[in-house]
Amino acid sequence: MSKILTTGPMLVPRKITGDPVGGPPDEVAITIKNPTSKNFRVQLFADICPPDSTTERTESSDLFTIPKDSCLRLRLFNSVLPDSIIRLYARGHVDKDAEKLELSFVGRRASDRMHEPTMFFRHADLIEVEDEDFHQEPRATLTSNWIIG
Repeated sequence: MSKILTTGPMLVPRKITGDPVGGPPDEVAITIKNPTSKNFRVQLFADICPPDSTTERTESSDLFTIPKDSCLRLRLFNSVLPDSIIRLYARGHVDKDAEKLELSFVGRRASDRMHEPTMFFRHADLIEVEDEDFHQEPRATLTSNWIIG
């Protein structure tokens, strides 16, 4: 049975906490580490409920192969708007015990990389759910809002 790791829902604030100038986060940085001796695969998803709507949409990344003893950095952008509700999750070779891939997510502002503490999720903070308990992805849209780097 496949597992999913999720952040749970988070609200994108209008201003980064502690920022005297102000300004919201506008991207989510995702790090994926494979500390094992095997190659593993993962696909990322973002459920997004925009501030002006109650209709949620799902955006998906490509299916990535993370080679053994390596890491991958991704960014989700153009979907991170103030007052949006976002839930990020990963499907594939993931588990809560980090015996396969390790993940982290952080909301930040791209221009200066200042991060939002309420949008920071280490691997240990993620929630594991059974794939069968989660909605299926036919409604997911593969978007170019996910970039490597």
